[in-house]
Amino acid sequence: MYTANDHTFAIIAYKENKYLEKTILSVLNQTVKTNIILSTSTPNDHILGLCDKYNIKYVINPNSKGAGSDWNYGYNACVTPLVTIVHQDDIYDDDFAETTLKYANRSSDLILLFTDYYEIREENAVSNQKLLKIKQIMNHLIQYKFMWKNRAYRKFILALGDSISCPTVTINKDKMGKDIFDTTLKNSCDYLTWVLMAKSKGEFIYIPKQIVGHRIYPESATSLNIADSSRSKDDLQIMMMLWPKWLAKIIHHFYVKSEESNKI
Repeated sequence: MYTANDHTFAIIAYKENKYLEKTILSVLNQTVKTNIILSTSTPNDHILGLCDKYNIKYVINPNSKGAGSDWNYGYNACVTPLVTIVHQDDIYDDDFAETTLKYANRSSDLILLFTDYYEIREENAVSNQKLLKIKQIMNHLIQYKFMWKNRAYRKFILALGDSISCPTVTINKDKMGKDIFDTTLKNSCDYLTWVLMAKSKGEFIYIPKQIVGHRIYPESATSLNIADSSRSKDDLQIMMMLWPKWLAKIIHHFYVKSEESNKI
């Protein structure tokens, strides 16, 4: 039986992001209070000042080697079995932790669970965007208990594209161990991580509730990586691991088209 003491929000902060305080407040204001830590590889007055203001424990990664390395450092610093990696500009609805714990307690062999999400554009919540609808369709069956252990289906879905939004994911650290995030790719380390984890025995759970707000703005990592095509190259590399090269290129073409809505 998982309780509030078994979950940690691990906030990964970088440089001086103007939305970080709103993110911190969203995890502090949960209906079920769980643990919070902040991890950064770029300590500065802005980040450390907010940690002091809200009495948040922080750790400093002295040897960052990209996003995957930063996520691993914050994840490894957590001592609870359940860990949610928090991006510094996203927002968590106040029932995220409560809902996550409720679903985790329905599982007998949890690997990870993830939720649906909405986008935040110019401070407006957008819940019916095209890419969101596509991901909802892809993930639909994983909400049902009889599909939670179906490795073939989740591998197939992920072979069509990354249908799992990283900040919505809660990982069972007791099951998966340390250093789970890929560090070989610059921009799609989360996508490759889900693909590799999908092969493991255990349960993937999709919560069909939009209880995380993923912020889309010109300076966000998502927008920048799509704009310079660096994420697209990583995604194609992953798809070519899962399909014949010619078929991977066709699937990737349509996947890139669907992601164009994330451009600002």
